[in-house]
Amino acid sequence: MKQKRMKVCVIGSGVNGLISAYCIANCFPHCDITIISADQEMGKCSKHGFGSVMITRPLRIMDSVDTLKYTQQTREYCQNMNQEDAKAAGIQRLESFSLFNFHQNEETAEKGGDSVPTNEIANLFKSGENVRQATNVEMREAGFVADNKKLVEVMGEKSITKDTLEGYIGYHYIVDTNLYLPWLRHQLTEMAHSTSKEKRVTFVDRKITSWNDIGLCDLIINCSGLGARELCDDPFVIPIRGQYLSVSCPLKRCYRANHFIIVPRTYDTVIGGSYQIGRWDQQIDPKDTEKILRDAAAVYPEVTSSDIKLVDVGVRPGRIGGPRIEIEYVDVKNVKSKVPVIHNYGHGARGFTLFWGCAERVAELASGLFLPHEKL
Repeated sequence: MKQKRMKVCVIGSGVNGLISAYCIANCFPHCDITIISADQEMGKCSKHGFGSVMITRPLRIMDSVDTLKYTQQTREYCQNMNQEDAKAAGIQRLESFSLFNFHQNEETAEKGGDSVPTNEIANLFKSGENVRQATNVEMREAGFVADNKKLVEVMGEKSITKDTLEGYIGYHYIVDTNLYLPWLRHQLTEMAHSTSKEKRVTFVDRKITSWNDIGLCDLIINCSGLGARELCDDPFVIPIRGQYLSVSCPLKRCYRANHFIIVPRTYDTVIGGSYQIGRWDQQIDPKDTEKILRDAAAVYPEVTSSDIKLVDVGVRPGRIGGPRIEIEYVDVKNVKSKVPVIHNYGHGARGFTLFWGCAERVAELASGLFLPHEKL
């Protein structure tokens, strides 16, 4: 008798939708997966990501308690990928130079609290490899000195002194979004059932506005990003606008200062720093471009003399409280019982920082629903 195949529907074809489908396919080798997206262009939002697997912003209201754990799991995924696949997927291990300006506001100082970036540095150590403090010589050679007035604006500070400015050097993984997304999609399209050789993964171009649009399935994986605001009636989903530049400046090191970051990729280098919560517009803002170039001149001046290949804008799906990764049961038209939905959306600017860790959690939740468990 032919075994009934489990049917899984994944909403969203960005990095989190694709990698969730990949993990589910490996967890359930006999399932069929349909990936539904209104725009099957290669990760409309994800392609704008810098692909840095490191924590480059303070953990705040847009993060969950699992942010660091998911980051570490994603780093391990990159570490464990074989050399051939890593090259094809655009994953590389690069040195990074991060700047911090230590200061205390009056309230924190009175309470005897830590200086502002202490937790950021701790997370840098935990998300990277071989992280250490830069020497005075390395700081001077990079031009990171207190009398570099351009750094004041980049760091978002009123002043910088030799006693407050510190740099940290380590290694982090970079995922080239232009290479990884097509590579991952190819992995999915090549999946086939061992006996029949039928394709296991199908891509459908369709907008999902309600659960009734999905059809018959046993499990829904919701990676709808900003679309979850309406689909799930989730008021915590918030747009985060980011503008960035792609330049033809070959580098072997990442630079990070406050919200500004320079990331070398396989065929270009991306620079940016716009992090505008609540903005939906995707028009290029000349003022943002000017600000990015000013920051670049302070951190790595050579970038500003390079040819600009692209100026673009992406709107990330942020969420107050961080990514939503949990099970919900919903009614679907023509399905007698409620269908389980595993949500995986709201990653904000950390989509590529968290993607593998979040997908592993999705697969873990699915396993708890469908795989048999041994009795204690």
